[in-house]
Amino acid sequence: TLADELDAARALVADADDELDTEADTAAALALYDDALRALASGDAQDSHLSIFVERVRCDAMARSSAAALALGDAEAALSRSHAAYASSVFDEDLNRVAMVLRANYEACMALNNDDIAASVIADALRRGCD
Repeated sequence: TLADELDAARALVADADDELDTEADTAAALALYDDALRALASGDAQDSHLSIFVERVRCDAMARSSAAALALGDAEAALSRSHAAYASSVFDEDLNRVAMVLRANYEACMALNNDDIAASVIADALRRGCD
């Protein structure tokens, strides 16, 4: 069922978070985030009554996978993933998610020496009440 697919994607994200938080295997974490994103990509999931939950998991996975990509030295992929999270309809749903997404965006910009854009990300974070 779709609920089972959503639960499976959440579990993949949790496993990826554990890998990333313990710095055990960043490449494995990135692969797990990608697996979760693929699981959430079906049109059925997007169009169901669970779509808001799907979008939350997708946004979080994109932001967190940005950090994994950056840790692996792929700043372009990190920026792309953080931009996808920023474009999510649930991005500004709560302050923790806002901070996570903007932090990912800022770090990717800094890695690419996009200081002007990084400064605008900081301004956006402050305007939204992030530390």
